[in-house]
Amino acid sequence: MKSLTVQICTLVLLATVFAAAQQRGPYSPSTASKRTASSSDSRQAPNWPGSQNASQLPAGTPVQIPAAPATSAPTASVPGPSGPAGSSPLTTRITAAPVELGPGDLMDIVVLDTPEVSGRFRVNSDGEITLPLIGAIPVKGLPPEQAQTLIAKKLVDGNFIKDPQVTVFVSEYASQMVYVLGEVKMPGAYPLMGSHRLLDFVSAAGGLTPTAANEVKITRREDPGHPIALSLKSAEAKDNPEMHPGDSISVEQSGLIYVLGDVNRPGGFLMDRHEQLTVLRALALAQGTSPTAALSKAKLVRTTSNGRTATDLNLKTLLKGAVADPPLEEGDILYVPSGRMVKRSVDAILQGATTAAVYAARP
Repeated sequence: MKSLTVQICTLVLLATVFAAAQQRGPYSPSTASKRTASSSDSRQAPNWPGSQNASQLPAGTPVQIPAAPATSAPTASVPGPSGPAGSSPLTTRITAAPVELGPGDLMDIVVLDTPEVSGRFRVNSDGEITLPLIGAIPVKGLPPEQAQTLIAKKLVDGNFIKDPQVTVFVSEYASQMVYVLGEVKMPGAYPLMGSHRLLDFVSAAGGLTPTAANEVKITRREDPGHPIALSLKSAEAKDNPEMHPGDSISVEQSGLIYVLGDVNRPGGFLMDRHEQLTVLRALALAQGTSPTAALSKAKLVRTTSNGRTATDLNLKTLLKGAVADPPLEEGDILYVPSGRMVKRSVDAILQGATTAAVYAARP
């Protein structure tokens, strides 16, 4: 009986100790619920190192930071170079000048809820388009806005549509072209959108080539028999006129003079048509004569309408300033013989000019 009482007391004591341990220990029900709530909160808002809710870690403790999600960087839209047949690269001197319709232009005409009248139409050689129900409509010289107003009026006057909503879009401006030819890097046809001048089209064509002269000719469509010669070096407004549809720009090739014989750099040299090139300046372009040159026996070969002439030149007296420095013309050949060379004929001199190198150096 006594041992049974001791066992019962022992069991009661163990139960009391166990209950007290659960209330104070880390795995009590209240503590477990708190840990569960803290775990759910941490899943909803993770505490990264450096944030306000981050737990303080001992210095030197390695922390694994998750990688940021990969995002695609926005790609910049870079327009490619446009050629003459596409959109015009002309972006300077744009004004509010209207673009007029002309023969060859391709028009997209849309009439709201009326596909029978809508479609694509090309302006014929008479400056007209032919629409169903309406017939021929003259649109030459009209801006697209006036053309759509005219089409809407025709539909109303013919009792076809009471309140037509007409939209005109010009997809091809075949009549609004300016042609750039000659010594430019990208010759071709360029659309004239708005108001542009001569230098705008030269710039749109890539600029001048190394062999281009400073002279340009403009041929107007309404007067093709009288081209206009202008200087590209001039700063006057009259030498940078406004271009019109159908005009042609022709950049001339620079003239050449040849310095051959016993000089340091024989060859052909570009000639600026607006600056006077003389014999001494031509010698300077050829980097002077060699020590063995026969200066008193030089020749100037010139081709005229009457034939070919050869003039003797004494470069010694010319270098001393005793005589005037004669000017050169396009196609002239200055020949300086060598003192150890036999006399050469004019034909032999001309043959040497055909194989001479051409230099882009200008005086």
